[in-house]
Amino acid sequence: MILKKATLFIAVVFAAGLLAAAANAADVTVIVNPSVSESSLTANTLESIYLGKTVRWGSGQEIAPATMTGTPAHEAFLDAYVKKSTSQFSTFWKKMVFTGQGFPPKNFDAETGMVAFVAATPGAIGYVPAGTDTGNARVLQITP
Repeated sequence: MILKKATLFIAVVFAAGLLAAAANAADVTVIVNPSVSESSLTANTLESIYLGKTVRWGSGQEIAPATMTGTPAHEAFLDAYVKKSTSQFSTFWKKMVFTGQGFPPKNFDAETGMVAFVAATPGAIGYVPAGTDTGNARVLQITP
C-alpha cells in the first residue's frame, strides 16, 4: 500500500512538472529572421542553439541567437527550453567566454529591441512574451 502511494505521488509530481514546463513554453514565442528556412525546431535543438552547440541552420547559415535577460520571458524561456536557471545560464556563458569556447547570445532588455534585431539580422533567433507583435520576424514552432 505504501509503495502504491509513493508511486502515485511520484507520478503526480512528474505530471505537475510537465504541466509547468508546458505553461512556461506557452508564455513565450520563438521568432526567427525571415531568411531562416526552418519552420519548426525541436526543443532539444533550441536548447543546443542557446548553449552554443548548434551554430548553423540546416542551410549552413550562421545562427545569431538573442536573449532578453532580466525579463519574465527570459526566465520562462530558459526554464522551458534551456533547462537552466538565469544564474546557471549566465555562469555557463561566462565559462564559455573565459575558456575561449564561444560568445553569449546578443542581449536585449525589451521586446522592441529583440524584434528589431531578429527581423533585421539574417539567421537570427530570439523570443518574446506570447502575444507580442513580432513585426517582420517570423514565428517558429517548437516541437517536443
